[in-house]
Amino acid sequence: MMWIKITSRFQRGSAARDVATLMVGTAIAQAITIASTPLLTRLYTPSDFGLLAVFLAVVSVAATLITLRYETSILVPKENTESANLVLLSLLLSAGLSVVLAVLGALLPMGLQEKLGLGILGNWMPIAFLTAAATSVLAIMQGWMNRQKKYQHMAWLRVGQSAALAGLAVFFGFFHSDNGLLIAQICASACLCLAALWIGRSAAHLWQKQELQATALAHKNAPKYLLPTALLDVITLQMPVLLIAAWFGSDDAGQFSMAWRLLMIPMALIGGAVGQVFMRRFSNILENPVLAKKTIRQSWLFLFAIGLIPFASILIGGDSIFAIVLGDKWLGSGTIAMTLAPMALAMFISSPTSGAYVLLGLQKYSFLFGIITFIYRPFCIFLGKYFNSISLGLWAWVVIEIVTIVGYQYLIWRKLKY
Repeated sequence: MMWIKITSRFQRGSAARDVATLMVGTAIAQAITIASTPLLTRLYTPSDFGLLAVFLAVVSVAATLITLRYETSILVPKENTESANLVLLSLLLSAGLSVVLAVLGALLPMGLQEKLGLGILGNWMPIAFLTAAATSVLAIMQGWMNRQKKYQHMAWLRVGQSAALAGLAVFFGFFHSDNGLLIAQICASACLCLAALWIGRSAAHLWQKQELQATALAHKNAPKYLLPTALLDVITLQMPVLLIAAWFGSDDAGQFSMAWRLLMIPMALIGGAVGQVFMRRFSNILENPVLAKKTIRQSWLFLFAIGLIPFASILIGGDSIFAIVLGDKWLGSGTIAMTLAPMALAMFISSPTSGAYVLLGLQKYSFLFGIITFIYRPFCIFLGKYFNSISLGLWAWVVIEIVTIVGYQYLIWRKLKY
């Protein structure tokens, strides 16, 4: 099997083998998604994908909120019992807060739902919050698996998630089931949640319920500092599709989400892997600014060389490419991809080096840039609404985003003084 052949080349138990296992799992999962996309775009309409995009936006924001980010501390404790208690605390918060949000979602007036860009969800709103619980449980248990070094299980879960989602979506699509994409997403999330709980069940043997309050207090910095930043990041990321759905309709939201999804594939497949290598090397050469700058420059040039042809192809003929690969009804998505391509290339080039902010102690600037992004992204979409041109709004976003990325990277470069 290809998976075994690749990972067997690395020493058992080594960090390189662990990284390779996760990378191969991610690559297979992405390959399943990519292979199924042309079929799904012919089974479902842009409006269907727009509804799914808004649904997943709610799921992403809620999944970030309901654990209060305690799951990010699972790797921190020296003792497994304390780590297991963080798993229990995160699971309880996830279950309890998701139910509260589901009830509030069911009671949310339709008028307010429309203003928030969530009108197309209708009765799916409470289910979105419950799906967020399943999503957060998967993240919690993967944190525990990471601590237990069960990397193969983590990789299989990623593959299983993509396979289940693609398979169910195709199945419902062939039978012309209403909201097939949503149902497939919900079912896949529930199944993977149960699988993750079963694989990580060893944590339950270490739970000390009487110590939960002490554990929560010991790791109070997670909700105090990490939660606001994480919420800002995820809301900023999901805001464009919500505003497009609210101001331009579900069809345009679907066209945008498809363009964004496909443009981000290189970042997931290549940018993440390059980022891991970059951060490991960069952390060892911080005391040598000349070598550190050389490493940054090499990363930028390497990713530029890889990304130039595919992103330039999208920039020049994205509409034709999308129409051929996805079907004629996705011509609008190709046009949007043409607009977003320069920004996507800039994000692709800069994504690995952005992690240097933590190593260089520039976190306060990272939060500042997060606030700036939170302001200008909705402003750009509003600009498109005001002039009744989604293209104008997206072009404004692209220009400002590229300027922001350049400024973000410049601070890293300036920090490395000779």
